[in-house]
Amino acid sequence: MKRLARWPLILVLTILSVSAHAAESAARGGDVALVCTRTFLPAMQRWILYRQSQGYTIHTLVQSPRQAPSSFLSWGAVLPDPESIRDRIRELNARTPLRAILIVGDGAPLLDQTPAPNDPLGSALDVIPAPRVPAKVIDRFGYETHVASDNWYADLDGDSFPDVPIGRIPARTPRQAEDAVGKILYYEQVAPSGAWQRRAALVAGMPGFSSILDNVITSATRQILAGAMPDEYDWTLVQADWRSPYCPDPSLFRYTVLDELNKGPLFWVYMGHGLHQELDRLVTPKGNYKIMELDDLQYVDCKGGLPILIFCACYTGAYDSTEMSIAEEFVLKPNGPIAAVAASRTSMPYGMGVFGIEFLDEVFHQSDEPGDRTLGEYIMAAKRRMTFAEKGAGEPGDPPSAEDETPEEAPSGETPAEETASASESAEETAPSPESFSRSKLRRTADSLARAFDPTSARLDGQLEDHRYLFNLFGDPLLRVRFPRRIAFEIPEIGYLNESITVSAEPERPPADNWSALEPSDAEPARVTVELVNLPTRPKVKLVNRSEYSDSDEERIRYQQTFQEANDRVLASAECETSDGAWSVELPLPVETTGTYIVRVLITSPDGTSAGAKRFKIRKR
Repeated sequence: MKRLARWPLILVLTILSVSAHAAESAARGGDVALVCTRTFLPAMQRWILYRQSQGYTIHTLVQSPRQAPSSFLSWGAVLPDPESIRDRIRELNARTPLRAILIVGDGAPLLDQTPAPNDPLGSALDVIPAPRVPAKVIDRFGYETHVASDNWYADLDGDSFPDVPIGRIPARTPRQAEDAVGKILYYEQVAPSGAWQRRAALVAGMPGFSSILDNVITSATRQILAGAMPDEYDWTLVQADWRSPYCPDPSLFRYTVLDELNKGPLFWVYMGHGLHQELDRLVTPKGNYKIMELDDLQYVDCKGGLPILIFCACYTGAYDSTEMSIAEEFVLKPNGPIAAVAASRTSMPYGMGVFGIEFLDEVFHQSDEPGDRTLGEYIMAAKRRMTFAEKGAGEPGDPPSAEDETPEEAPSGETPAEETASASESAEETAPSPESFSRSKLRRTADSLARAFDPTSARLDGQLEDHRYLFNLFGDPLLRVRFPRRIAFEIPEIGYLNESITVSAEPERPPADNWSALEPSDAEPARVTVELVNLPTRPKVKLVNRSEYSDSDEERIRYQQTFQEANDRVLASAECETSDGAWSVELPLPVETTGTYIVRVLITSPDGTSAGAKRFKIRKR
């Protein structure tokens, strides 16, 4: 039986279980604007009930088609007026400040598009039109002079920055809206806990701008992965460059990409070129291979969790087109991703890079506990930090610090064609860590590179404004991302080559008034997995970029082996079980090189997933 086929029973149990968490839910509350046509209201009732049980007050702003003559020339004469919609949102916000805006309905057709003769009305009457904002910079690189953007609805004071988190369920039918609501409730309340909550997958397309800029983008991608992702997270890089050790067998590339998606990581990110309904291609000397296209939707069946997609690519979220974009289609797929962030028009490396840096920082480094904000709040906060500092001014609010002068990695004699697996202990002392992640340094680096190489270097602030409008959220802005809880554990400060260390944690202490927690429990014990992991900058094996291409069977097998080895940093592991939070394992240290390593812990149980990591040094006895 399909997992989501059990939704009716699951959803009833979910709604009933919410009352057990009333105190926590009330803290989440606030006023929310739901913008849709009357057709979608029945399909949204479960969502309304669910969010109300969490303390939110839902205000429905029902939109109706405007009266028009039977022979009207454009949809703009019939569809709800965007100006009118924003006026109603602003009026509501003036009465009661909003926590979020959710739009239900597709953004197409274009307001100046002529209706089809055989279907002058049809389902288009249920559209909530996509506002179109004049482009400041990107119009130089395409025929589009406007950006389709829901950010315009959320900009309440006209300064181009969002003031309220906003998202859209791009449904064209009530059934699609019902499926979207079912997925939201399943994701937040029912989806089983597991290792997927600490996994991320990055698919990197070939930049294809220039040799210099391509190398810069590739290097920046690895730096961000190495320093911005906390050590407790496990990430996979799939790179569409046959020279790279992170490239699987080219003929299996799209299947590898789909496999990473279907594993259901917390985040699935694509960086590269894109079109309305497909991503770029992997180019080899003997043929080209697709990365992903809309037809691949039939193979999407996420089995771990329901991932959040981030498309840093052109047109992948062009939601005002008459044909659905790839981001919209994937989000509307049952058993598909829970949400997607994608650009509606041409996007550029600098604008995409700044959004990525700010989003990662907001998600992983600006919160005391992951998940204390909604997905819409993370995106809004990232956009509000997308401003450009003049040369020499530094990042607003971020004065230079000593850590910003520390190199990401000490030199190791590597060339662009070779990355070595060994590194000296002194080199590892400067390897980036989550604690030393410098968002301001990455921003200044991005700004400097943009000044030097970006064709719009004199108008970078305008480019960032375009990208604040470009990126739209397809999904619920109130979504609570299923981050793993953080845990504390104990390890020695120093370990020794080829010996072992004790990794342990004390029993959990229940609150003084929680007498039930002291009673014997027959709940399933939690499984504890402890791993010894290499630094992100130091793979287990020597990675060498390929200089010659071959599509022989032997070489294709080597492609897959190298790809798996490049993404495998686990050196040793140990497991145990716990019922009260107390546990202890002996973790072997089968390494030949002294230096800094990571101990990573994952605890999974029916009650949730917890993760943590610590760095420590291994020396000679």
